[in-house]
Amino acid sequence: KNYIELFKGDIEFVPAFIETLKNTFLWTPFIVVFALFLAIMLNRNIKGKGVFRLIFFLPGLLGTGFIMQSVGTVSSILAMPEALTEFIADYFSTGIADFFSKLITTILSMFWNTGVQIVIFLSGLQGIPDSYYEAARAACIAMQKDLSSVIGKMGR
Repeated sequence: KNYIELFKGDIEFVPAFIETLKNTFLWTPFIVVFALFLAIMLNRNIKGKGVFRLIFFLPGLLGTGFIMQSVGTVSSILAMPEALTEFIADYFSTGIADFFSKLITTILSMFWNTGVQIVIFLSGLQGIPDSYYEAARAACIAMQKDLSSVIGKMGR
């Protein structure tokens, strides 16, 4: 009964529900794939790995508790500054400025939402023993040799 009243009686619920579903099914795969890519990159031995980890994990740490209460909402933090929007609007149309504003906000929001997923993927990647990587390399080399011998025989 309550669900029927919600869908039939509240005119704001259905558009908000559809928008939530659209955002969930559209952005979740992007965030998961992006987080996996970043976790693979952060799992490698590169210079400044700690700085990169700090950059991606800091939003997750700052996004809770007292800091967010005193700073404001995530959308207000991620919103493109008015001066930049006005600068773009001076050289292009207002529609283009709005598009770039939404694009930058969306990209920053995606970065903001990947911290926890990166930690989960990193913990999984760091739990893989080195012997598995060695076995995968050996299998890859064997497969390349087999493939090159097949291609060589095809050329004869």
